[in-house]
Amino acid sequence: MELDEQVATTEALILSSHLFRSKPQMQRLLKYLVKHTYLNDSAGLQQRSIAVNCLGRDESFDSSKDPIVRIEAARLRKLLDSFYEQDNFIPPPYRISLPKGSYQLSFSRSLENKLSKGLGLLLVCQSPLIATEKAMQLMLRVRRDLSIKLADFRHMDLTVDFSAEGQVAERGAIHFLAEEQHDYVLRIEVVENSRDGVYLLSSVAIHRVTQEILWSQSSVLPESYQVTDLELFYKRLISPLIADAYGLLGKHWSQSYLKKGVEFIPDHQAAYVYYISICNEPTLDGARQYLDFLEGRLERFPADYVAKAGYISLGFFDFFLNYNLIQDTYEIRLRHCYELAKYYPNDAGVALLTGFCYFLLDDYVQAKRYLDTAKKLNRENTLWDFIGGSVLYFMGETEQGIKQIRQLRKYNPSPPGYYFIPEFFYYLERGDTENAFIKGSRVSVADSLEHLIKTLTYFEVGAKSQALDELKRLDQVVDETGSWPECKVLANFPELVTKINRTLKHLRRLEINSGTGA
Repeated sequence: MELDEQVATTEALILSSHLFRSKPQMQRLLKYLVKHTYLNDSAGLQQRSIAVNCLGRDESFDSSKDPIVRIEAARLRKLLDSFYEQDNFIPPPYRISLPKGSYQLSFSRSLENKLSKGLGLLLVCQSPLIATEKAMQLMLRVRRDLSIKLADFRHMDLTVDFSAEGQVAERGAIHFLAEEQHDYVLRIEVVENSRDGVYLLSSVAIHRVTQEILWSQSSVLPESYQVTDLELFYKRLISPLIADAYGLLGKHWSQSYLKKGVEFIPDHQAAYVYYISICNEPTLDGARQYLDFLEGRLERFPADYVAKAGYISLGFFDFFLNYNLIQDTYEIRLRHCYELAKYYPNDAGVALLTGFCYFLLDDYVQAKRYLDTAKKLNRENTLWDFIGGSVLYFMGETEQGIKQIRQLRKYNPSPPGYYFIPEFFYYLERGDTENAFIKGSRVSVADSLEHLIKTLTYFEVGAKSQALDELKRLDQVVDETGSWPECKVLANFPELVTKINRTLKHLRRLEINSGTGA
């Protein structure tokens, strides 16, 4: 078994330290527990297995008479604690600990590690030196609420550091930290305008290294604000910055590493780079690149559940954009979802993927159940809302699905281009040419589907020349992705499929006639 490189690095640093060098029994025990924890081998982590396979006891071992495992585990626990409490200590990538009452190690990322941890965010809230008590209370509430809400975005490796020292300005004394583990800084300032009876909230997101301002927003709250006012402020901040196709920060972060080369970062970060890039701008080439990475990763580390989750997530784009890259049956994908749920039982992303797999299997009752669960587990993630709304639409729950998707533009008026695909088909099916054109013109980055939509959009408004141009582009890519109207996505819309095929047939006749001069 080959460990994840950062886990292996952490293990090597611990074993080579002065605390472990002269203790071969502790070295053997740590290596044994790391291996079997990483494999999630519960049988190998039983007292008897540890005693016989690691500590030299024979098959007659009886834990009720021989406390060797408990004694050695207690020694290891103290040594690990001592290792991380050293003075002038540069911590490894992970903190390894042994919780009491268990022989399964815990791996947590070292907050003190100064290397970039991925898409890290430093949250800074402040108010002026002369702020009133009410303004200070609002500032502290914003800090607390956002700290909780942003910490829910575990799926994108987002780190929100909000400890008191240097993070939150006390009466305006802000510490604009440049610690290396934070790639981005989100600064929010709360100012009271007593004359107009409002609070002004200014938000700015800055790239730590370049100090480039990536995003800014100003909001107004009445002095007698309600919970709903604050929730709207949070949504309008989180949706464009963090959530929609993993937000502006995710796009900036992933693109920067794709330019530098993912070979310079650990695999677990590279997985997020590829995934966020696909979520933001899905393309067939990007999907192939991500799939190659995932398959290589799973070949080396079969128990890598981040890679397994990425593999299932890629299936969403593979299905809706008709890439047909993933060969696993829908039943196998669902089984993988249940495996993931054992390790991430309350994860919104896993619930969403499970609902999607049930949709693929035409079990719409279970699909809706898991989609609703995902929404409850992370109410801030509007990308989940879009995916859930799209699945509802394409399973035939058209009005409910479209209503959920439309709601998202209250928080982000400029979402990723593919967010408009379900609405385009919704209006096209109803013969609403004007709205179909508006939505279709905003569709982007969807390969053959984008060209199909633009072909239909131009045709609906009578722009046949532009429709023929898009049809040529569609034909250039359709050989790789297949004919989109024939895929399963529109299975619940036979009349719409007939209309699309009729339009394409008509355009192809025009194309032939124009080519022959008829």
